[in-house]
Amino acid sequence: MWREIANSYDIANELISLGLHRFWKKIMVKNTFKYLVSTRLSVLDIACGTGDILCEIYNNYREKVEIYVGLDPEEEMLKKAIKKCPNKSQIFFVKGKAENLPFKNRKFNAIFCSFGVRNFSYRAKAFREIKKALKIGGIFTILEFSLPCKNMSSLINSLAWKYTEILIPPLGYLITHHKEAYDYLVTSIEKFPCQKELEKELKQLGFKILESKPLFPPFVFLCVMTKTVSI
Repeated sequence: MWREIANSYDIANELISLGLHRFWKKIMVKNTFKYLVSTRLSVLDIACGTGDILCEIYNNYREKVEIYVGLDPEEEMLKKAIKKCPNKSQIFFVKGKAENLPFKNRKFNAIFCSFGVRNFSYRAKAFREIKKALKIGGIFTILEFSLPCKNMSSLINSLAWKYTEILIPPLGYLITHHKEAYDYLVTSIEKFPCQKELEKELKQLGFKILESKPLFPPFVFLCVMTKTVSI
């Protein structure tokens, strides 16, 4: 599915989100780096897609980061990311999945996952792998579509969800000629834990929540955390 939409993935994100995806990703990176005080950092972006997060980090925090790694299971997405990212000597791309990270323990100061957690086949296993890959004091940040556990009846939530549920699948098909991916988007959001449930799941697996909040629209959810034990 992802291979078929790789060529049109960026333009689809731009049009379907009305440009908001750039704002969400900037907030994600900014709210992670405020907890990272050291330099010569190693960062990992899981489910990196076409490389937006790593490019955002490089463009704004390259004086602090030494090694950038992007991981994605889809080779066509990685090819796009390689072309997009500016510094080939510091930025590396690896094919793989979160459930089986091909890295040493305590490798990264920060791990990012934007709109990829919904696609994990085994979420608990992936979170444990991420926790092992984090250095002591490292930061794990999720940006994801996750419905609020309450207040979905508010006007903003209702309108935003109707747009997602009714308009995004046909818009996605018009742009990418691939309907399945955008039907999947809607159903995966519906099946995904609500925001408080996701927080509880992460806490049970040994993460300490530093901040969590809805963005705009409110089912876009940011969660910044660190690990509570030195595994």
